[in-house]
Amino acid sequence: MRSSKSKTKKAAEMKIYNAVHREEKSAKYKAHYKAHWEEEKSRSRAYYASHWKESKSYSLKRNYGLSVIEFDIMFSNQSGMCAICGTTEWGSHGVCVDHSHITGKVRGLVCLKCNTALGMIGDDPKVAQALVNYLKRNGK
Repeated sequence: MRSSKSKTKKAAEMKIYNAVHREEKSAKYKAHYKAHWEEEKSRSRAYYASHWKESKSYSLKRNYGLSVIEFDIMFSNQSGMCAICGTTEWGSHGVCVDHSHITGKVRGLVCLKCNTALGMIGDDPKVAQALVNYLKRNGK
């Protein structure tokens, strides 16, 4: 009869094995992924497509402290439009959650173009006003 190891002893042995063979296992995983990247990518996309609600919920909570319900209310309050330019064309990334990188406070939902513009000016109202003044002086 075989003696059965306790689960905790087996787990401890696996932890040691994994630590000793970390580089070898990492190289093996990378080689497998490189050889099967199309399958892995397809599997990942299929998983996301069937679990997008959980992904969205996790991402909103982790990155911005928002629940899906709070996001939906914000979207509804903005009538489904960008808080800056008013478009409903969100861009390739979908709706962007605009927030202060200093305080973390969520300011609104914006399109990709407006989100990029805010990032480029560093959320600086002086630079934004300078851009407005420049456009007023020089036209479109």
